[in-house]
Amino acid sequence: MQLFLVLILSCMSGIMYRLGGAKKPGKWYDALCESWIRDCGCSLLTTLAIGIQTHWSGQWWMYLAHFGMLYGALSTYWKFLNHKEDTWWTWAITGLGYAVPAVFFCFGGLSVLRLLLRCLLLALFTSGWRRIWSKDVVEEVGSGVSIPLSTLLL
Repeated sequence: MQLFLVLILSCMSGIMYRLGGAKKPGKWYDALCESWIRDCGCSLLTTLAIGIQTHWSGQWWMYLAHFGMLYGALSTYWKFLNHKEDTWWTWAITGLGYAVPAVFFCFGGLSVLRLLLRCLLLALFTSGWRRIWSKDVVEEVGSGVSIPLSTLLL
């Protein structure tokens, strides 16, 4: 049941990630095409995925800190590190930024090795995924799905 819920949350996150990056085409859903939809929605869904898997056994501040730090990571593409937006290593750092906020759960018993594994795999996936696909929709949905889905590694 937990796996099913995480899969559903991951699909929803993919949609929100895409909506947050979509241009405003003059459609009825333009209000959903704001960056805060991505930042808040993906952060909330990923935090929910962790909560479901841990049966909310962590301290409340761990979930709040995770949400806040992931929100911050989703709101930047690390462009300040490199003026060329689309390089493999800036996307790897972006993926790492998506994984690091789970560090707060190490205070509640999360294995540091599992956290490091998620950091490595999410960094590699985010960078590789952006290199493989050239379509914004596929890139963004895949990235959005991978964030909560990768919590299964924790």
